[in-house]
Amino acid sequence: LAGGDKHNAIPREASVVIGVPPEDEVAIEAAVAKRLQALREEFGLLEKGLSASVETASEVKAKAFSRKDASRFLAALRLLPHGVIKMSHAMEGLVETSNNVASITTTDEGLKVLLSTRSSLGSALEAARERLQAVADLTGGSLVMEPAYPGWAPAPASPLLEVTRKKLKAICNEEPKILAIHAGLECGILLEKCPTLREAVSFGPTITGAHSPDEALEIDTVSPFFRTVLAILAELAAERQ
Repeated sequence: LAGGDKHNAIPREASVVIGVPPEDEVAIEAAVAKRLQALREEFGLLEKGLSASVETASEVKAKAFSRKDASRFLAALRLLPHGVIKMSHAMEGLVETSNNVASITTTDEGLKVLLSTRSSLGSALEAARERLQAVADLTGGSLVMEPAYPGWAPAPASPLLEVTRKKLKAICNEEPKILAIHAGLECGILLEKCPTLREAVSFGPTITGAHSPDEALEIDTVSPFFRTVLAILAELAAERQ
């Protein structure tokens, strides 16, 4: 069983090898087709390219999971939260806490699931991680928690944000949109690791298809943002004099 790739990307494909008697092949194909139809009815308006197929595998030299282990693992996958866990109360439309079932790999020791949990609030992040631990405990698995990606709470009244807004407006000739997004950004790490830093903003050129094989940068959008950085630094330096 394998699926997904990077911890910070929503998985786009998965595959599994199952062993069945030859006389059950038609039943397997029918079951997959039935499930695909149900998924298309639920997600088809959004996921236009949703597909699933059955192929006869060539010789596979691998051990099969026992029925009990397979059931435990499937139960864990169904229990793991995937997607939005909670919306922000501070900013309308902003995701506060989420969990991404990012990838699944088969190893000599069993199955490994990579999870990415994020939140702008430290307490909500820990609550989500405790929930993941409960799933592992209930299904007979183990959970290894690496240091959490620090949150970065929105600060609409930030003076640095106001300077950035003014410079962007002057250079791009339009009012920038001030947004908070649900993503892991270096700003949270810098604010946590550098006590002298009190504010941070994040802005930059246009990127499409982020964290996917289709990721691309619009080159024409680089120059205005570079000039904005220089203008912000110049104003901050003048304030210190």
